[in-house]
Amino acid sequence: MHYWIDGYNLLFSLPKTALHKQSLEARRNALISKINTQAELLALTITLVFDGSSDSPEHLSHHKSLELLYTRQSADEAILERIRISTHPKEICVVTSDKGLSSKAKELGAHTLSLQNFSALLSKKHKKPLDSKEVQESPHEIQRLLKLFTSSNE
Repeated sequence: MHYWIDGYNLLFSLPKTALHKQSLEARRNALISKINTQAELLALTITLVFDGSSDSPEHLSHHKSLELLYTRQSADEAILERIRISTHPKEICVVTSDKGLSSKAKELGAHTLSLQNFSALLSKKHKKPLDSKEVQESPHEIQRLLKLFTSSNE
């Protein structure tokens, strides 16, 4: 699944913290860093879309595991355009709390998640329990380790 997120929509939906006293660029960079870490840890494909002035050229860049799209048009239109030209829109998930964008994305065949549900999804994936088989030692291995530790203490 490829997650497409309106970067400013996400940034301005975050709870107010000391970070809100910083410049927009600093806040955007902190968001990029945080989302990149999550994308990397969870092996997610995420594109953050930032709309800008009509004077700046559209460009696509990467920040480690994260794709960044800076666009002249609105982020919503840029995301919808990518869905329209996609050969597999069902593999796209638009993360937004904008009901208009969500509705249009669904009409084009994409999935949608609210910002709140996306955040919950990330939290849930971070808290996956370890497979107990990975951490259990066999009785033979336990005996071997006990002998090793016992002989080193004598």
